[in-house]
Amino acid sequence: MNSAATVPHSYINQTRLAYIFAFTLPFLCGYGSSHISLLSGIPFSLAFLTIVLVATLGGLLPALIAVSFCIVARIMWPIPGMPTLPLHRVDAQRAFFLVAVAVIIGAIGAGRRKTQLRLQHALREVNERNDALLESIAERKLAEAAVLRSEKLAAMGRLASTIAHEINNPLEAVTNLIYLARGEAGTSDTAQTYLEIAEKELARLSHITRLTLGFVRSSAEHSKVDVATAVEEVIFILHHRLQNSSIRIDRRFQPGVTVSMAPHELRQIITNLFTNAVDATSASGSSIAITIRKQDDKAVLLVEDNGEGIAPANLLRIFEPFFSTKTEVGTGIGLWVTREIAIKNGGTITAESGNLPDGMSTRFRVELPLVAVESAPVLLMAS
Repeated sequence: MNSAATVPHSYINQTRLAYIFAFTLPFLCGYGSSHISLLSGIPFSLAFLTIVLVATLGGLLPALIAVSFCIVARIMWPIPGMPTLPLHRVDAQRAFFLVAVAVIIGAIGAGRRKTQLRLQHALREVNERNDALLESIAERKLAEAAVLRSEKLAAMGRLASTIAHEINNPLEAVTNLIYLARGEAGTSDTAQTYLEIAEKELARLSHITRLTLGFVRSSAEHSKVDVATAVEEVIFILHHRLQNSSIRIDRRFQPGVTVSMAPHELRQIITNLFTNAVDATSASGSSIAITIRKQDDKAVLLVEDNGEGIAPANLLRIFEPFFSTKTEVGTGIGLWVTREIAIKNGGTITAESGNLPDGMSTRFRVELPLVAVESAPVLLMAS
């Protein structure tokens, strides 16, 4: 390490100040002793104080410079009533005394500054080691948290596999019963619609169980999916819950926004974001705004609500597995799964909370690769 680079700025400034005083104060004192009657009786005292100050600040070299300039100033500005040249013996004794004072004070000042430098270097080294220790502790905590999270995920995987295996058989039975019910004569059109939706949702649940059990890979078959259609399907399923909660739904859909992914995965993203928004909006006059639009080569889905919002500390962790602010019903899995699905399909998801436009407090933004279709005007609807 370059020692010059470790010299504190305070030490450099102190030495610089000592040289400034060594070159200026002797002449100021000499001129003052010669022209100011109040100072004419204490020229030696002024010189002595100057030498002590300079030696204390800068050490021996600037102190000797100050002594020399004190003698020069004494010659340049003689004190009234005192001879100039040749200098008397008393002047020589005083000069020698000032030199001795400069040497002694300079040596003491140099020792003090060296001690100060050592202390500052030691303090800097202690701070650096302390920072390194804190960084090491932080890295260890992160590693421990990662291991704990991995263990939780592994345990969740084993549990999910067991549950999926247990529900797979009754799930197939319910699917068959719905199929038979749809074939019954005399079933109303409304009932047929409900049975069709139930069959689709059971098919999605069956697909999830097969994924969990490993019967199909995570790269499910992709197809072109209209985002607005998928949103309307989710809203229809949650229609009664929305009515009971008196939540207003504002639709801002640009038609023709299509993505290529597994349909059930897109519905999973929409369902997780939409149900979270519903859970956050419990007061009267609550509203949820859903925006679908194209932006460059991306399909953008915005889900906004005017609920209680998300605390800044929680906003940094909402996509972590097992983190939830819902103490009674939350599992901390929904947003994590949503993010994993978005990333797997080449997309992103972000969240923000605060004073957003139109009185909204929370916004989730999902971007997915867009499938090119004909452009169309934006439609604004409300329900």
